[in-house]
Amino acid sequence: MLRVLRTGEALGEEALGRVLGRAGRLLDEAALATVREVLRRVAAEGDRALLDLTERFDGVRLAPGRLRVSGAELDEARAAASGTFLDAVRLSRDRVRRYQEHVLGPEPRDLVCGGSCLGLALTPLARVGVYIPGGRAAYPSSVVMNVVPAQVAGVGGIAVATPPGRDGSVAPPVLAALAELGCREVFRVGGAQAVAALAFGTETIPAVQKVVGPGNAWVLAAKREVYGRVDVDLLAGPSEVLVIADASADPLHVALDLASQAEHDPQSSAVLVTPSETLARDVARRLEGVLADLPRADIARAALEGYGAAFVVRDLDEALALAERIAPEHLELVVRDPESLAGRVRSAGAVFLGPWTPEAVGDYVAGPSHTLPTGGSARAFSGLSVHSFLRRSARVRYDREALERDAPAILALARAEGLEAHALSVEVRLAAARTAGADRDPVAGLFLPHIVAMEGYVPGEQPAEEGIVKLNTNENPYPPPPAVLEALRRSVGDALRLYPDPRATALCRRLGEVLGVDPDGVVVGNGSDEILAMILRAAVGPLDPVAVPTPTYTLYRTLARSLDARLHELPFDEDYHLPAGAAGVPGRVFILANPNSPSGTVVPPGEVSALAAARSGLVVVDEAYVDFAEEGCLHLPRSHPNVIVVRTFSKSYSLAGVRLGFASMRPEVARQLEKVKDSYNVGRLAQAAGLAALGEVEAMRTTARRIAATRERLSAGLALRGYRVWPSSTNFVLARGAGDQRAVYLGLRARRVLVRWFDDPRLRDCLRVTVGTEAQVDRFLGALEGLA
Repeated sequence: MLRVLRTGEALGEEALGRVLGRAGRLLDEAALATVREVLRRVAAEGDRALLDLTERFDGVRLAPGRLRVSGAELDEARAAASGTFLDAVRLSRDRVRRYQEHVLGPEPRDLVCGGSCLGLALTPLARVGVYIPGGRAAYPSSVVMNVVPAQVAGVGGIAVATPPGRDGSVAPPVLAALAELGCREVFRVGGAQAVAALAFGTETIPAVQKVVGPGNAWVLAAKREVYGRVDVDLLAGPSEVLVIADASADPLHVALDLASQAEHDPQSSAVLVTPSETLARDVARRLEGVLADLPRADIARAALEGYGAAFVVRDLDEALALAERIAPEHLELVVRDPESLAGRVRSAGAVFLGPWTPEAVGDYVAGPSHTLPTGGSARAFSGLSVHSFLRRSARVRYDREALERDAPAILALARAEGLEAHALSVEVRLAAARTAGADRDPVAGLFLPHIVAMEGYVPGEQPAEEGIVKLNTNENPYPPPPAVLEALRRSVGDALRLYPDPRATALCRRLGEVLGVDPDGVVVGNGSDEILAMILRAAVGPLDPVAVPTPTYTLYRTLARSLDARLHELPFDEDYHLPAGAAGVPGRVFILANPNSPSGTVVPPGEVSALAAARSGLVVVDEAYVDFAEEGCLHLPRSHPNVIVVRTFSKSYSLAGVRLGFASMRPEVARQLEKVKDSYNVGRLAQAAGLAALGEVEAMRTTARRIAATRERLSAGLALRGYRVWPSSTNFVLARGAGDQRAVYLGLRARRVLVRWFDDPRLRDCLRVTVGTEAQVDRFLGALEGLA
């Protein structure tokens, strides 16, 4: 009954041809003409045609009022169902719902780049029709697999059609499952006439926007014919399975998996492909025994004789190639290493991996819908899911600058196509804008539109008056050690006269010695900000994504937008933990301020390491304040070639004025940054100051400890005044107050004390205060009295 054949031989090729041509032979032209006549009659005659066609095809004459299943029938079926059955329906429902909610995901955030805003609106369909097959068997599982994804999508109305038996009843398990899922709009109508009723509408059955659900060849043909008037899910006809198995497979298991699809319908297909002729013959023998005990053995035999075979191939590569030609609804990989094959599958409705994953788990409880493409249509169609019930509408918004940016391309393409009105619709707008704005902004047209549109980075206020307590820019309140000042004095003459070493060789070598890193992987810059700009310039192009957890240092946003890159901002939680899902957020570069500014909080190096391991792009760790923290991430580039750690001499070394920063990375990464580094970017004075400072590491640590002690005193003083203070590993603290903190900021300014207030919605009730000297902190806390 299950023929063992070889591809390339006459009998094997004949059997393969039957399998490949199965979809085209399901209905002949005469049958298709019948389907079209059914559709025409239902569209023209409504309920009257449904009653006639139900009598003709299902053998039962329904009274006009019985097309719709009553609520009482649904409730009675549910009440009569066993607890075991209802528990199984609930388990299946919960699994499908969990999976569909997982794959749904959030509506994507708008893509904003240089004045254009591009979004996608996901809108659930208002009304859909679900077809549940019947006739030879009852399919409560199809109720779950088709209704639950629609419910998860938020579909407004779900109409269910299912064929009646010869007594006019609907199978009780189907009704019980529908009642358990809350479906109340159920119609006893099947076949092509059910598809027609859902698509066109009748007096009893309101029309829908989309028809989904599996069915026999008549249902499949009807869905093809109504596509365009309504949407349909996919071409899901009689079921099919293809099993790729090697010698490790259990022949009884494979035989049962083939039989489980063959028992659906005489037109079902069940195929084994294996490099083991011994396995093929064992499966054929076991299948004879299996069918002897099956209640639906006659149906299974007809399917196996018509569209079943065991093909013996050279190896698993040929097996996979044959599966790609057939593009089956269900593909089982019962082999020693199923994962290695699964990654190469391109055309299958669903793939089942390993000996413990029979296709039956997909039919009932795994989670993905079992409504899948058949007849080779898996080459182009996907299985039913929550996405099948959502409309996707693009949203596009441009400002003037964005239109100016893209106008040359629009005009060139429009005129190449001979569509002059398209071109004029852009030109006229821009001409009017230029005329209206010439006097107001004469230089706007001289620069790139995304530069004109962006806001520049604004550092903290730098007052010129004496006597102001300046706690707004995170500067070190103490001078550098005398040895650093002496080194600067000695270097002034040559520093003014000669170009500096463009590679800062001595400084890089000394940094390697002091910090224990490879000096060939050290790059220095005019402040750490310049190094960040170098990294983005080397790695990011227009529209490339840059990922940044926020709130954070606002210069990152400015640098990304200056390159017309896309910024993906991931919000920190209330305690400034690394956002969940950070590893999966798009970004050629991921920038993490650690410790963070403005919060002062730290992401542990272990979490940074895990993030780097999970991402393919660069992970830039900005450690400007790391000297006030317990540990840093300088060791990570050794194990993660995509990590760059950026540091500065501005904070603990008291060298903000000389603008000196550096980064540590793999040498091969450093070579790429050197290509975009400005010539002589770090002057002789800065290099001399850095070398001298590295000889005073212990003095720097002493200063850092002194600042940390004062920081705790500052935090305690703010807490006593009702502020929530985040734990800080920096030379500043972030504190949230109960009142209007902008008013507090202005009040402090009037009292000649400067702190930082941010116009960020998440920070408006916060102040960031630099740790000054003990006297400056006392001055600040005193000035705060009466304001907070």
